Amino acid sequence: MKQILLAVVVVVVVLCSAVASFAAGPYDGVWSVVQSSATKGSSTFFMSIHEDDEALMSSGFNFVALILNLDDTWGYSVGVQASGYAQGSTFGINQAPVGMFIVTFTSATAFSGTSTSGNNTFNLTGIKMF
Repeated sequence: MKQILLAVVVVVVVLCSAVASFAAGPYDGVWSVVQSSATKGSSTFFMSIHEDDEALMSSGFNFVALILNLDDTWGYSVGVQASGYAQGSTFGINQAPVGMFIVTFTSATAFSGTSTSGNNTFNLTGIKMF
């Protein structure tokens, strides 16, 4: 547990140092996300979204999300957000790719979409907490 907590702290510090310390995009913030499928059921996780066209686009993306699961695991996503749509890849704690996502921001405080991991497809619903 201490190693996981330390790893999460390191990732947060790295993300915060790589991205400006202010909200650069309309969707920056902490989100509660419900992931569900007919065969796998549903689960909730938290995501901290960071956008910055100027600082990140030179790397090929402008959208970074740190994912914190309730089972003490974490991951991150990188992708491109434009005109209220975001899509990209998700990676696990070992930096191996675990899936892809595509979401539509229906407002500044809500999104819906899908993610894939292996042969599984999940529905996503996100609500901005702050």
